[in-house]
Amino acid sequence: MKLSTIVDYLWTTILDTPYSRAKLSPGLTARLRLALLARAQRIARTAGLSVVALLLLMPMAYASECNNVNIYQSFAHSLVTNKSQMKCLTQLYYQESRWNYKAVNNGHYGIPQGKSKWLKHANPYEQIEWGVAYNLARYGSMCGAYKHWSQYGWH
Repeated sequence: MKLSTIVDYLWTTILDTPYSRAKLSPGLTARLRLALLARAQRIARTAGLSVVALLLLMPMAYASECNNVNIYQSFAHSLVTNKSQMKCLTQLYYQESRWNYKAVNNGHYGIPQGKSKWLKHANPYEQIEWGVAYNLARYGSMCGAYKHWSQYGWH
């Protein structure tokens, strides 16, 4: 049987990966086995680099969103300086919108999930200012708004 026939048979039918094909084929010459191993290593290196690149880029996208949330929370903290009130506001807005300024739910918009259509087009900082003013006017405090949300599921 010709060596090329053996290689074709092993390559296409018995084994799944170039690495295992090269490593497990006793009928191959040492030189051909080394060539196949080198090819398998190049493929593995390329695939490995692709995976590493994906792993490095994915956290950056997530981190970017996390940083925005931290910036929005810092801005809210500049408006609500009391730590306990800020804790209530953080929990409230997390439950309502996950601090997503694009959140929409049954005609409620933005981070505070207010009914005002103005919130739909407002930037995150305007939404937070609106929400803090609303909570103070309607519930007297951020904790009052959060307590109402905890009891009724809305504020």
